[in-house]
Amino acid sequence: MLSQTRRIAAGASALGAVLALTGCSTEIDSGKAANLVTRMFNHKPKSVSCPTGVTAKKGGTFQCRATEPDGTKYVITIHMTNSSGNVEVGPNDVRQVG
Repeated sequence: MLSQTRRIAAGASALGAVLALTGCSTEIDSGKAANLVTRMFNHKPKSVSCPTGVTAKKGGTFQCRATEPDGTKYVITIHMTNSSGNVEVGPNDVRQVG
């Protein structure tokens, strides 16, 4: 179990801009966030989902979920580095669940 988490987390450091402009606020684009999470894996996960309606806020976080083809599930915490939609994910932000 731990070796799987480390295998995925080893490539988990990621930076990206995952924003969508909506009106006067900046909203995180859940599709771009899901693509960022997908790229963290050594292989394509079976599914990745990220929440919609998240307003970008410096210091804020949100969580995405990923499932591998074998059914192993992960929660990935994404940290918002500013209110413009830039985010980062570190190795300790990937947690195996269930």
